[in-house]
Amino acid sequence: NLKNSIIQLQDGIKFNEHDLVEAGRAIGAIRAGHITLCNAAGIGMEDIQTAYMSGAAGTYMDALKAHNIGMIPYDVGQISQIGNTSLIVAREILLSEDRLWELQKIAEEIVGTHVMFAMDDAFKEAYILELSYWGEGMPFKVLKKYLKKKKLPTIDVVKSVPAVEKRVVKDIPVLGEEGLHVLDKVGTYLTMIIEGCEACHKCVKVCPNDALTMEDEDNRVMIRTDLCDGAHCQKCIHACPHDLFKWENLDIMMQESSMEQ
Repeated sequence: NLKNSIIQLQDGIKFNEHDLVEAGRAIGAIRAGHITLCNAAGIGMEDIQTAYMSGAAGTYMDALKAHNIGMIPYDVGQISQIGNTSLIVAREILLSEDRLWELQKIAEEIVGTHVMFAMDDAFKEAYILELSYWGEGMPFKVLKKYLKKKKLPTIDVVKSVPAVEKRVVKDIPVLGEEGLHVLDKVGTYLTMIIEGCEACHKCVKVCPNDALTMEDEDNRVMIRTDLCDGAHCQKCIHACPHDLFKWENLDIMMQESSMEQ
């Protein structure tokens, strides 16, 4: 499936070198986080023998693949996927008020140190090395060398296959008598008419989630809020060649009224 340095996936999805660098930034941040926490705890990465995965990663992610690319400490002997703990605990609290106070007692007994990655020197040093590895071509052995030089916990390649314990198979194991209904569209729309727009549609093309559409008749932009990443993205704003796409000009339109137009 490799053609012109592009991996062709299903459903027309393509993965290129730019995507690899972007993914590397995220994976590198996770691995730098592991290094930072181990440094704060005064232990080495090799001291971690069991890893726990929760949320979507603890339910649907391939644990062994996550381990191989560095999202899990390299030398763990066991990975336990415990599912979506937020949903599980929320259900327990609804069914038993005693469970709420039990969890509150546990929270009060926990004594720990909060590590703020953005303010931590170890994270800054480790993440700079990760960015150099993923985006600038730094060899892995050089990354290890500099971690050791900076007296930080070191990482290594995966040398063994850990045992995987998968405790759940889906987010909500018991759906109840009413079952589960999935809404295709939720939330509202953001809309505006862009005066002076040349209808180049660059803002539409650059949207990573296909949240944005444009009506050519009056240059009206429609943005689905359930798909839009908002301030975290803003690619549509920066794509406009004449700087006409102004976020502050957007108005909220409810789903019903927007569907009538």
